Amino acid sequence: MRFVSDQSSEKFPLAGVRILVTRQDTSESSLSGMLESKGASVISVPMTQIGPPTSWESFDEKVLQATNFDWAVFTSRKGVTHCLSRLKELELSPKNVFSTLKIACVGKATASAVAENGLVAELVPDHFQSEGLISAFSKYDLNQKYKILIAVDDSPNTRKAVKYGTRVSQAFNVPVEMITVSKKDEFGDGYTNAANWAKKFLRRSNISFGHQYLVGDPVQVIYEVAGDNHIIVMGSSTQNPLLKFFKGSKPLNVMETCKCPILIVK
Repeated sequence: MRFVSDQSSEKFPLAGVRILVTRQDTSESSLSGMLESKGASVISVPMTQIGPPTSWESFDEKVLQATNFDWAVFTSRKGVTHCLSRLKELELSPKNVFSTLKIACVGKATASAVAENGLVAELVPDHFQSEGLISAFSKYDLNQKYKILIAVDDSPNTRKAVKYGTRVSQAFNVPVEMITVSKKDEFGDGYTNAANWAKKFLRRSNISFGHQYLVGDPVQVIYEVAGDNHIIVMGSSTQNPLLKFFKGSKPLNVMETCKCPILIVK
């Protein structure tokens, strides 16, 4: 009798499968690499290529008229990269150019590229396609005025979140609201010290803000306060990755629950 291990099929579920990939792989994302790691034999035939335009004349003209537009839409991470590279060549600050514009992104990877450059994507559709963006726009109040909502507690990354929220507020002239949430009817020294530091920091930065101490489940309270007209800024969790995987974390739970944009600061 011969025993056959199924470990190989579990590790390489696509072994023996040939797949034609028509998208272009990038340094940030390689579909071919992911398929090959599962055992597939990949034939890569890129049908499209994303690169800078042959002429920047039209782009340069529109950038100088940025105040005449309401939204900027990015459909790919590459688009963000090329746009910001061109602004650098023109010696223009992205924060100044986008200070009067709202930003929409197709996909979380695109929104992440925007956030990495100190900008905020206010609209990211559930379906990461152009059609999904159009659908999201149809449900979106285009005249909505946003505020920054900073969740302040005793976690190590709270100060980073406060500083980042302050930068966003200054760049886009958006008011700030801060909340400190406790599950109990009391707030320990860690919570009050963090809140006092945050208020002092915002005063020194000349930021208009309000602050509340609230009692309840943190995720639910943040959800209720945020509604659909805030941009939430939170510090990332420093929880053990294994515990985070099984139990989740406050920032990730907020991201899954809330309907408004959220920035998690590491």
